[in-house]
Amino acid sequence: MAANARRLCCLSCRNADHHADISDAITRQKQFEPVTNKLWVNRWKQNDTGSHQLRINPLLRRFLPQLDPPANEKILVPLCAKSHDMDLMADDGYQVMGVELSKIAIQAHQRLSDK
Repeated sequence: MAANARRLCCLSCRNADHHADISDAITRQKQFEPVTNKLWVNRWKQNDTGSHQLRINPLLRRFLPQLDPPANEKILVPLCAKSHDMDLMADDGYQVMGVELSKIAIQAHQRLSDK
């Protein structure tokens, strides 16, 4: 068991499986590479973002009407990538502005929106 894992748990804990789970989580966390601007742009170049959804987020469909934004409201979508969610909001009459670092993502969204 890793010393870090032991410090995360109470001293009286005797559950070895619990400590193994914490230790595994610490190890996995160290394996993740922080997302930098360069990494994000490179992932788009390789078409390996792992974040694009093929359809509109069902939670947006469910909760946007409950927020009841005024017609023609301005909506900012940071880190928008090529999200279909922006199209839903634009089709509903909102002024949508997406902000994205990758030109590839912006161009991909424009191609999808033109269809």
